[in-house]
Amino acid sequence: MNTNNHYKVWDKFVRVSHWSLVLAFIFSYFSAELKGPLHRYIGYIIFVIVVARVIWGFCGTKHARFNNFVRSPKKGVEYLFGLIKGKSTYYIGHNPAAGWMIVLLLVFSLLTCASGYLTCSSSNDRAGVIGHFYVVKSAYADWDEITGKKQGKYKKSAQKDTYH
Repeated sequence: MNTNNHYKVWDKFVRVSHWSLVLAFIFSYFSAELKGPLHRYIGYIIFVIVVARVIWGFCGTKHARFNNFVRSPKKGVEYLFGLIKGKSTYYIGHNPAAGWMIVLLLVFSLLTCASGYLTCSSSNDRAGVIGHFYVVKSAYADWDEITGKKQGKYKKSAQKDTYH
């Protein structure tokens, strides 16, 4: 505790993982249209950060633990109504609504990583362990699944107006 009544609530691991996740998300967003492995590797980094944070949420320092800030959904809703009325309770760390926001952020981050993994784990792609369980063969219309390379411009078929 500092003499100015300021508390260091978050440990270094939480701070580093938080800002690493922010930076990884930004890089992931801007690398999404690139047709190389960078976006995939950033997804792996995001997955590792989120899994590490979940583990830290069970065995980390006091304010990093989920049992410190995740309360019942009823408490979260009550906190939000109190906030609207101007009668909210002050919490050191996260309030009940923020606790649920964090849980949802972590869950949806893991689901996004899983969907990205399933999207790139086609049977012709060595990135996925699940091989034949894939969601989309390719996110790009001009991507050749067999060679793993970008094709030229769209080619019209002589028989009908279809694209390959």
